[in-house]
Amino acid sequence: MAKKLGIGKLKRVLRIDEDTLDVYLRYYAQEIEYEQLTETQCDMLERYRKAWALYCMGRTDEMVRSQLMRDYGIQERQARYIFEESKFIHGKLDQVDKDGRRAASMAFYDLMANLAMKDKQYETAVIARDKADKLAKLHDSEEMGFDPEDFMKASKFVFINNINVLKKQQMDLDE
Repeated sequence: MAKKLGIGKLKRVLRIDEDTLDVYLRYYAQEIEYEQLTETQCDMLERYRKAWALYCMGRTDEMVRSQLMRDYGIQERQARYIFEESKFIHGKLDQVDKDGRRAASMAFYDLMANLAMKDKQYETAVIARDKADKLAKLHDSEEMGFDPEDFMKASKFVFINNINVLKKQQMDLDE
């Protein structure tokens, strides 16, 4: 598993201002209403949503940044920040990119499944829906514990009194 960063450290690594994005996280957590956001915050929320929507539709990072630059008349650096902050807001806080990409991929496969259903391409729709479900881990068992298959595999134990023989065998296994 990847090294987990604290939220504060993660925000510093991504150069994200904590106070600026907390309001959007609180909005999505339904702690504050849309009407409580300032006009500037509403504008930024629109940009974050647009960046996320483009990403969910399967656009590449470059395509998302280009679209943001074109639509809002901003520079590439600012578009990059908006896009990264959008992934931060919409993804899980401890694994921003991985979980953000997983969520975007699930949304993309859901979109593809819906479009295939509309065109009556049922087999394609089932495949796309299955891929989205696998990404969402809907088929995974929630049970924790031992896997019985692990106990069905034969193990090899070697008992030797001479420690030099044991060291030699370990060296052979390493090679």
